Amino acid sequence: MRQSTLFGRTLREAPADAQTRGHQLMLRAAIARPLASGLYTWLPLGFRVATKIEQIIREEMDRIGCQEMEMPVLTPSDLWKTTGRWEALEPVTFRTKDHNGREFMVSYTHEEAVHAHASAEILSYRQLPVMVYHFQSKGRDETRPRAGLLRTREFVMKDAYSFDADQAGLEKSYKAQHGAYERIFKRIGLDATSVESDTGAMGGDIAHEFQVLTDAGDDRIAICSNCDYKANLEKATRTVPSAVRTESDAPAEISTPGVTTIDQLQARLGRPADAFLKTVLIKGKDEIVAVVLPGDRNANEAKLRKLLDVAEIRFANDADFGRVGGVAGFIGPVGLRARILVDRSVDARPYVAGANKKDAHLDRVVLGRDFDGERVDVHDVSEGDICPRCGVGTLAIKRGVEVGNIFAYGTYYSDKMNTTFLAADGTRRPFVGGSYGIGIGRAGRRARR
Repeated sequence: MRQSTLFGRTLREAPADAQTRGHQLMLRAAIARPLASGLYTWLPLGFRVATKIEQIIREEMDRIGCQEMEMPVLTPSDLWKTTGRWEALEPVTFRTKDHNGREFMVSYTHEEAVHAHASAEILSYRQLPVMVYHFQSKGRDETRPRAGLLRTREFVMKDAYSFDADQAGLEKSYKAQHGAYERIFKRIGLDATSVESDTGAMGGDIAHEFQVLTDAGDDRIAICSNCDYKANLEKATRTVPSAVRTESDAPAEISTPGVTTIDQLQARLGRPADAFLKTVLIKGKDEIVAVVLPGDRNANEAKLRKLLDVAEIRFANDADFGRVGGVAGFIGPVGLRARILVDRSVDARPYVAGANKKDAHLDRVVLGRDFDGERVDVHDVSEGDICPRCGVGTLAIKRGVEVGNIFAYGTYYSDKMNTTFLAADGTRRPFVGGSYGIGIGRAGRRARR
């Protein structure tokens, strides 16, 4: 390929809408061109990069016995409805209908499809374990595409899937994929680090992301100064210092006209943010839920979504406040007629909390005496928090770009889709599975950068 005959011209200046340094360089070097918001065409130079990345991935997948296949971009709605993800993924996916009115999704991922195939092709435990992979275009209805190839509406992924007879087999497959990913990113030239992550819409409890640390990243990563603990903020926890309960008088009402925020309370009462309780009212599936945190902590929406098993967090409206006996701006947990979730960072000391009465708060509110609730971990960690693993190091918060992810979802999809195999003892058992993805565009963009 000669530069003089290359389709795609280099640019002296980056277009005004190029948002990051990497985005600017990609356009100036004729790597790719936008066709519409969130839609990019690989020009020949960029396509060569993507093809080489795919070949590296292919070699490492083949090395661990992962078999290449290809599943269609369009997948029927009945598969997604079986697992409940047709409704859950509605806000972020593209859908279409054929001339007979049958619904299809432009696949966001292929867990449902590959489990349907596994059910038909894998009949006995003697055929396990099995790992398969494919390269395929994905669709995501991004509300705000940005940063060039980092967040687009269409992109190519390498997705791999493992099927095992038991948890021990899944752990072996997961470890093999993790090792393959480390080799892939090293060969591509990316300094990608493995961090614990939330499973999100994928299901299961165990997941890791491979993150490239950069100030331009969308993700926030908690990293311990003393041990190897690393976690996406959606998953990260901390060591909460133990507190000794102190005796205090009964709650007393204090007048706080027009004081509705933690900052205003600090200014009015001259106390630190963690002396107050923050009560957030949200809508669960069939109930109103009050989340109680210290005033210096924010609720982690990813943790709340997982805990409440909802696709998105919806905050309560005025009618909901009235239904549970709360007043917007002055809501507190004492006497509230709602399911109460108390974050584990709330201890037994006296706090100031909303009085559920306009222009009033309660002083000396104590957990376990004046209110109670389910103890949960739903708060964001912050810079300087104590590491949950070693209990010695402090957490630093860094930004990163996710270039790959792996999930051990177990029997999550098999249970929902009733996909089973004949076990050695003659019984039918669910497949124990995992999924493993790499974004070709993201990996290529970071490698070029």
